[in-house]
Amino acid sequence: MSRAGKHADCVNIFRENLLAAMEQKNVSISELSRRAKVERSGLSRFLHGEFGCALEYAFKLAAALEMSLADLVAEPETAKR
Repeated sequence: MSRAGKHADCVNIFRENLLAAMEQKNVSISELSRRAKVERSGLSRFLHGEFGCALEYAFKLAAALEMSLADLVAEPETAKR
């Protein structure tokens, strides 16, 4: 797999884990954008797969959910097997 493909896979895993964490913690897009101090429209576009996100942005989102970035980029357990 190419380097670009691996990056896209990692971004997709992060996006899916972020959405799952938001659902688990009952945090809306508006609330997460407020906590992370990022624009709601940018967060929404990221969550809908319209573009990726910078590492700094990812750290802000993880911190806003009181999680580590490592937890949010980890592959789901079922995919590791």
